[in-house]
Amino acid sequence: MNLSDLSVEGLTQLEARLAADLEMVKRVKALVVEYQNMGVSSAGVPGGLVSATGLVAQAAAAPGVPSAPATPASPLKPNEERLTEALATMSAAGFILDNLRRATYCAPHGCVDKDTVKSWIKSMVRKGKVRVVETRTGRIGSLYAAVLPAATGAEG
Repeated sequence: MNLSDLSVEGLTQLEARLAADLEMVKRVKALVVEYQNMGVSSAGVPGGLVSATGLVAQAAAAPGVPSAPATPASPLKPNEERLTEALATMSAAGFILDNLRRATYCAPHGCVDKDTVKSWIKSMVRKGKVRVVETRTGRIGSLYAAVLPAATGAEG
């Protein structure tokens, strides 16, 4: 700030800009609190990080709206649950890891990352819930199949 800016009009403009910045900080803080209350940390969000620019964009989307936190569209399911549901949809003949990862797609949250899928599959193989149909090297990887109980239809 220069000496020429030290006028009543200049200080009024500065005050208005600072008030707008303070309101934006309050909105972003409310969004961060909302995400924390949902149990989502920045490491738990698919894709790695909660983007600060994404939070600012969400907060700036409604400039006339008070800074109360908005209700989320859909709560984030744990990766374990998303992977188990996706496993139930896989073919009995077999699937590759990438097909399982893509089956975990959830519109607002994206897919579960590859490393999580790989470690989860390895643990399911150890538990006997998934079997290796064909061991293959290379980019695509091995072929797996679920060892889940068959879904029973109408019994009679």
